[in-house]
Amino acid sequence: MGDSAPIRVVAVDDHELARLGIAWLAGHGTGLELVGTAGNARQARGLVERTRPGVVTVGTVLPDLTGLDLAGELRQRYPELGLILILPEPDGALVAAAADRGLSGAVALTASAATVTALIRSAATEPRTFRAPGEFLRAPGQSGPRLSPRERQVLALLVEGRTQAEIAEQLKILRARNRSQALLATAREGLLPLR
Repeated sequence: MGDSAPIRVVAVDDHELARLGIAWLAGHGTGLELVGTAGNARQARGLVERTRPGVVTVGTVLPDLTGLDLAGELRQRYPELGLILILPEPDGALVAAAADRGLSGAVALTASAATVTALIRSAATEPRTFRAPGEFLRAPGQSGPRLSPRERQVLALLVEGRTQAEIAEQLKILRARNRSQALLATAREGLLPLR
């Protein structure tokens, strides 16, 4: 995609204000072109099929399906589509779920316009690399459990934009595609007590 070609974006959210926010970004010289908006999953499916965008932003709650479920469907159907989950507020569990579904990124509505624009650009060029701006994973002032040194290593690599496979390789972590595979490998190694 050359510098002159704008990134085609579809905004899917049940809140009109959220859709207008993406429209505002696209209309202010950011190299984005809004090709459509949808308020539900049914509309979104047809819109993506017709417009073939480079990136789709998806709100977490839709009237007919969860945003995660819609994004998962879109990932299966369009493997090279950039998919960003837009969170109503910082939520680490939803960020983790978005990464697990193979999305390109997740960001809270509290993010700056520059952050959202940068995430959309990253999703357009590297749709299979998950990114989530770290400062938006936890609400300001919220205290959480201290991270172990290993958890800090994993997070540092995520911030660099590394994929799950790259992190597993670099840190010599068990490679499993899902929880079932991880549990089977754990059982094979004798680390899971079977009763």
